[in-house]
Amino acid sequence: STQSTGENVDIKDWSTVKPTTQFGQLPVLHDPEIGTIPQSYAIARYLAIKHKLYPTTLKEQTRVEVAIEASRDILEGILKLVFGDYPAQKESYGKTIASQLDNLDKFLKENDSGLCCGSGGVNFGDLGIFAVLDNFVRPIYPEILKNHPASQGLRDKVAAHPNIEAYLKSERRLALTIVPGFAKALDTAEECK
Repeated sequence: STQSTGENVDIKDWSTVKPTTQFGQLPVLHDPEIGTIPQSYAIARYLAIKHKLYPTTLKEQTRVEVAIEASRDILEGILKLVFGDYPAQKESYGKTIASQLDNLDKFLKENDSGLCCGSGGVNFGDLGIFAVLDNFVRPIYPEILKNHPASQGLRDKVAAHPNIEAYLKSERRLALTIVPGFAKALDTAEECK
């Protein structure tokens, strides 16, 4: 079992750290085999491939990439909301989230396993969807998520995976979704429950 560790950068140190990063942003992953990897989704794909969470068939790889892009669409909208006119736009944006989850439910129902593809267990696509549903949709729109059984089912199935369940119950899980003071929502531990 591989235990991951992270290093948080204090906001007061950011001006010193920023020029040392390839694209002037975080996160970066320092891996002894590869070196420094920038960009969130490049890091995620690298880790998925390294830990055999990325499928080997073209059909399943394509479904994983569709799942990742769908999760990115949902995340992009929610980030605009929480960094924008929240809570004034919460209700109207909820309609967009409901529509996106309608589409995600249709996509997930194409596979009998309740996951984005195959029956071989949780993969990179499932983890991408789970992260967005659990960290962003569930805290802001719990009723909308509950009204989408395939999306809720994937979220619950991934959360029940023994390693993920242990992480979710551990002190390693971050209490906050967004760094405090930067957004209008999800920047307190209470809001992220």
